[in-house]
Amino acid sequence: MKRTNGQIKHVSLYHYNEIMQHYFKYYKFQGGYHLSQLFCSEIQRTIRKMNVEVAVPIPLSDVKYSARGFNQVEAWLGTDYQQLLKRVHQTDSQSKRTKWERINSSNPFSVSTHQPYPKECRICLVDDIYTTGTTIRQAYEVIRQAGYRNICSLSLVHA
Repeated sequence: MKRTNGQIKHVSLYHYNEIMQHYFKYYKFQGGYHLSQLFCSEIQRTIRKMNVEVAVPIPLSDVKYSARGFNQVEAWLGTDYQQLLKRVHQTDSQSKRTKWERINSSNPFSVSTHQPYPKECRICLVDDIYTTGTTIRQAYEVIRQAGYRNICSLSLVHA
């Protein structure tokens, strides 16, 4: 599925359904790190087809990372990504928010002070689930403010 949301070109590989709900339950919430392997190749292949120079995973809050022990998006990307984004404040889980609360939430991201890539490079924001697009828009906004202009995004699923 391809969407253009304003200036953001977004690709989702699957639709969120009951099977994906079970996958994420075991993968993210029950410590199923090994389940990352199910989609690694497909996600990495899609990023290569998008002619992306830098894959940027959406970062987790420190609280979520400590509880989970891994970032689910980084696990799909292996070692081929950059931590261009960081979370500057913690937010509640998106799944616990209403659509209105998601859309109107403050931006939890900033761009890392270490930016080794030229502003012309093609960046792909990578997230797990695209629901309202708020997370991608917020990440896009701070990367744009840092001077990057060639930005797209990818998620495993869309709701």
